Amino acid sequence: MLKRLCALIIAGATLAACSESSQPTGVIPVPLAANEYVLAQLTCRVDAVASTMSCAPATADRVAGRSSDLILGGQNVYVKLTSTNVVTTPTVTTTADVTVKNLTGQPWNTGDGTTVDTAGVKVFFMQQPTNGVAIANPTGTSMFTASGQPYFKYSGVPLLGADQLLTAGETSGTINWQFTLNGASSFTFGVLIVAKMPDETGTLLWKRDTLTRTQSVEFMQTVWGFSATDVWVGGPSGGPTTLQHWNGSSWTPAGGYCTLTPLKCETTSLWGAASNDVWAVGSEFVHYDGSAWTFFATPAATLRAVWGVASNDIYAGGNNGDIYHYDGATWTALSHVTTGLGTQLVSTIWGTGTSNIYVGTSDPATTGGLGVRRFNGSTWSTVSAGINSARVIWGSGPNDIYAGGDAGLLRHWNGTSWSTASAPFGSSPADAIFGIWGSSSTSVYVTQTNGNLWHWNGSSWVNLPNANMGFYGIWGSGRDVFAVGFEPGAGGVYDNIVVRGTR
Repeated sequence: MLKRLCALIIAGATLAACSESSQPTGVIPVPLAANEYVLAQLTCRVDAVASTMSCAPATADRVAGRSSDLILGGQNVYVKLTSTNVVTTPTVTTTADVTVKNLTGQPWNTGDGTTVDTAGVKVFFMQQPTNGVAIANPTGTSMFTASGQPYFKYSGVPLLGADQLLTAGETSGTINWQFTLNGASSFTFGVLIVAKMPDETGTLLWKRDTLTRTQSVEFMQTVWGFSATDVWVGGPSGGPTTLQHWNGSSWTPAGGYCTLTPLKCETTSLWGAASNDVWAVGSEFVHYDGSAWTFFATPAATLRAVWGVASNDIYAGGNNGDIYHYDGATWTALSHVTTGLGTQLVSTIWGTGTSNIYVGTSDPATTGGLGVRRFNGSTWSTVSAGINSARVIWGSGPNDIYAGGDAGLLRHWNGTSWSTASAPFGSSPADAIFGIWGSSSTSVYVTQTNGNLWHWNGSSWVNLPNANMGFYGIWGSGRDVFAVGFEPGAGGVYDNIVVRGTR
């Protein structure tokens, strides 16, 4: 897939804002520069006499043979071009020192995060200046979307620093752009910014939200939603901010949630069949009907996981091997003998349907456990997944399943056998994997308590580290991803946080 970012050209005294282009409708030739990602297109108008400029989205184009469903845009959102030392000699020249700033969460000019790409970060002139104006000093010309297109290339030292990458939040060095006006007093042109990124299908921007808390130590452990504007997050803090809701613009604690059972207020797992049919478990079952949370029943032990096939086919599990089933009216405890769970802690539940349900277990006293159990609709069996302490299970289908656990162990089922995922997830207690979610078999996210957030793009794992944070659950909707966890603060304070990813 080729990506599109909104770019802005500068000529004149000020830098104008730009907006995202509309959905592509036309077709342009396939670029020959296969290692560079196509970025969004703008048309800019320069009034050299008045030293003003305005930009607007150009006629949308689509690269032939390429998917263009992912369109990124916005000056000051993904990219920022800034000019200084602007000099205009009416009817003769306009010059400006221009820098490029990377506002995404990924480094540019690299395919793996460290190896320098020789192509650099380029600003291509897709549409030449009008009214006879010429670009006086391009770095070069090349075939990108058409032959002979001028470009400015930001590469090497000092333009991209010692590492020769434009890392997240970094601003390049300056290149002096020069235009020969040839008597023109105004002109228009269109530009693209192109660069290599490690994870072209992954999330590009991450925004941290620090949620309301009422106690010195709080963290979010679980997340579930139905759209990017309807998301629930919960944690085991025991306070009135243990469960909060995202409406697309702000987070709000669930009113009255803790007053239902004030001594046991916690949320360790969330699952729902609809936006008005959500279950939260911790020390009890609590149900949301779209307007309020209602205490439903009290189990014999603390619950750790909940997942369902439908509103009348839901499973929940917890300490001492307890597992319950909901038929749409009643929660019923299943026999330890029947399930074979013994006294193991049920830490995660996930499945593809009524006849294919997986339960991950661990031992609360040790790091060992039964690992993974499977229910085929009538009987339970042990799955030889090669993991003793399964903290999370998720898959895109019956032949693409991940099980993550302690010490950075991530196992994958391909329909035939289990294998260990190839990424360097670590092997210490701090490297535990508690969250897995994906939109497909080629786009999977993994969270670790050490603060690492990983993305599988179908061919490799890309690390998206977050310093001084720890993550537990993760969930997404379309192009939005929500990772929940904590951030240590001064004086032993821990903030409950959500890191929202968009693209």
